[in-house]
Amino acid sequence: MKHLKPRPILAGLAILAIGLTLAVPVFAAADTADTADSAGNVFSNELTGDVRNDLFTTDANVALAHRQIGGDLFAAGQSISADTAHIGGSAFVAGSTVALTNTRIDGSLRAAGQNLNLHQVTARRNITVAGQGVTADRKTKAAGFYASGQDVTFAGKAQAANLTGETVTFNGQVDGDVTLDAETVIIGADAKITGTLKVTAKQRPTIPKGAAVGNMTFHKADNDRNAQQLAHAAAAKKGRAIVYWLLASALMAVLIVVFATPALDNAARLTREKKWQPIVPGLVALLLIVPAAQIGRAHV
Repeated sequence: MKHLKPRPILAGLAILAIGLTLAVPVFAAADTADTADSAGNVFSNELTGDVRNDLFTTDANVALAHRQIGGDLFAAGQSISADTAHIGGSAFVAGSTVALTNTRIDGSLRAAGQNLNLHQVTARRNITVAGQGVTADRKTKAAGFYASGQDVTFAGKAQAANLTGETVTFNGQVDGDVTLDAETVIIGADAKITGTLKVTAKQRPTIPKGAAVGNMTFHKADNDRNAQQLAHAAAAKKGRAIVYWLLASALMAVLIVVFATPALDNAARLTREKKWQPIVPGLVALLLIVPAAQIGRAHV
């Protein structure tokens, strides 16, 4: 019997979570005021102005309104929002809720969370996102748009797109190929695809009047699921919940464990003044044990 391949939602979230965690360097816990090093990078949980180079920020609610970030953005928190912001490099964002509006990114956007909403977001390179709900409006633009989630809606513009989820709605414009892999695929009336549309779903999607699709290939998903396949689906659902929790707690904990740029010079001072900091790495490891064990058991 042919087995369904597990939906890559969990894999996408895990890869993004790990990638974002590894991408965040170990930096000093900032006071409420901005703390900049000699290279112009800013470490802050309350940004009060523009940043010349990279910005590393974490807080329960991270809000960037009318801000100019010269380099890369690393942001983590319960809620991440940006409005009329310009990021000169790439953006690495992790939060329960991520809402970016009228934001221009000269590099790529990589984001993970529970709900991600992109409104008039322009990325010169790629947008790669994963979450339970992912929405990109018609004014969102990128070279490549790659999304994985439970419900994914894309109405923007790109040169290539790959969307995976339980329900995927495509109503955008892609000057190239599009791959849609979901239980349910919906094509909107404004959809325009110059290349090949590759669809894997339970039912062949209807191309509505007004949509323009050059060529479509359809692969019917296998509906004959046995007990092992159902177990995979249950494990993926459970795994998503674990990853969301892991993203919110572990990544925040990693960001808290910080050292100044001259780490060796400040190690002794940090140990004397903040005796709790050496405990945090152990706490992070402890927090990771249970989810890792559960994920491992789910895939046995």
